[in-house]
Parts: sequence; structure tokens; C-alpha cells
Amino acid sequence: MGRSEFDLAQRLAEDLLRLSRQRNDSAGLVLGHVSSGRNLMFTGKFASSRSHLEKVPALYDPVSHRSLAQEAVIHTHVLSQAYLGIVRFCLGFPEQGLTQSRAAIAETRKLALRRPWR
Repeated sequence: MGRSEFDLAQRLAEDLLRLSRQRNDSAGLVLGHVSSGRNLMFTGKFASSRSHLEKVPALYDPVSHRSLAQEAVIHTHVLSQAYLGIVRFCLGFPEQGLTQSRAAIAETRKLALRRPWR
């Protein structure tokens, strides 16, 4: 994704989702849905992106996925919510997008105070 190879990035995200489903790996599913949502957002496929990003909150568990922030060097839950705000805005729901973005910012501020991944 960082090299703008979105097709390859999406294939890898789909592989991650497939393998995570086979292994019942919830952390892999979180990462796969965030990655797919991000890739699809950057390629203008906002409805598909939203579908992936909306799955993350149901899958994400702050206790069992605490190590994701260290391993992935991102907080996947907050990142998915921030992307979802952009996607909702692009789909024509600016108020939902703003609400979602504000929620992501608020969560980031709470995390900055707690820093649970350190």
C-alpha cells in the first residue's frame, strides 16, 4: 500500500482474511478488515471499504488484541474508525463522517492518557 500497489495490497489483505478465517484468528481478521478497508478507500471503492471497516468494532477486543498496537505499530481499532469517518463522508453522509471522526479522535485522546499497549 505504501508504494501505491493497491491491487497487490488488496490481494494480500484478502489472503490474510482467508487464512485468519481458517485459523479462527480474530487478530488477523481485525488486521485484514482494516487493511482491506484502507485499500478499498484509497481506490475509491467506498461501499466495499465501509463493509470491511464496520466489522472491526465487533471483532476488536482491547484486552486480547492489546499486542496488535505493538506488533502493527498502529492502533487498529482507532485507525479503522478514522478511516470509516472518511468513507462515510465520501459516501454522502457528512454528519455521520464527522461524528465518526470525532469518536476516533476522542478514543485516541483516551489512549494517549492510558497508553495500554506499552
